[in-house]
Amino acid sequence: MVVTSSWALSVLVFATGLVGGIVGYLTGVASLVTYPALLALGFPPITANVTNAINNFGSSLGSVLTGWRSMRAVQAYPLWPQMFISAVGGAIGAVLLLAFDPKVFEFVVPWLVLIATLSTLVGPYLERRGIHANIPVPTFLVLVGVLGVYGGYFGAASAVVYLGIAAILTPMTTHEALLLKSPVLGCANLTALLFFIWSGEVDYAAALTMMLGGLLGGMVGPHLQRFLPGGVVRWLVGIFGTALAIWLMLRALG
Repeated sequence: MVVTSSWALSVLVFATGLVGGIVGYLTGVASLVTYPALLALGFPPITANVTNAINNFGSSLGSVLTGWRSMRAVQAYPLWPQMFISAVGGAIGAVLLLAFDPKVFEFVVPWLVLIATLSTLVGPYLERRGIHANIPVPTFLVLVGVLGVYGGYFGAASAVVYLGIAAILTPMTTHEALLLKSPVLGCANLTALLFFIWSGEVDYAAALTMMLGGLLGGMVGPHLQRFLPGGVVRWLVGIFGTALAIWLMLRALG
């Protein structure tokens, strides 16, 4: 489907960003909604990927504006060091993306997403059985840095991976991990999109329209989270994360 009307296209791009922002905050898999929608609207794959990255930043920004006070209250791991090292990782990932073919990740990413999704689901079960890790802060920051590189390079479901790490390796609750993933991964998206802008692959009209939708969706997400128990959120992550993993597998094979 290629939309020829500029107004209709703008509305659809904005709506895609809005839905992606809400879904991305609650489940970490905005790309399951946004990337296929951009392709269906007629955007080339590279432009769709860059536009999607900019939308992810808008969604993260909206969530931060809404829930900053709650984010700062999470004490398990320091927030500012996570944001800094994620930003550095995002810049490295963007440089790698501009230098190498992103197809390198196509056969690995679906399994990474699937493992992270399962980790999010089984984490509370393991904790109830007394099986739970509490990794040191430096080790956690290294993982955040690696995740930042991944987010800048490819980015699909990086939020699910963050939630999976938090569920298995940290004492953070699902709600705490949902809160922190927005500013942490938003920093990786920010530095990556600066490099993307420099690369000249940005459709500015679509990117800004979609980012406004993502910004609004990101602001709505934290309010909806208050009405959803942690168990419901985890199952949403499980359903959407598994769907994204299957879609990525089919895409890699096709």
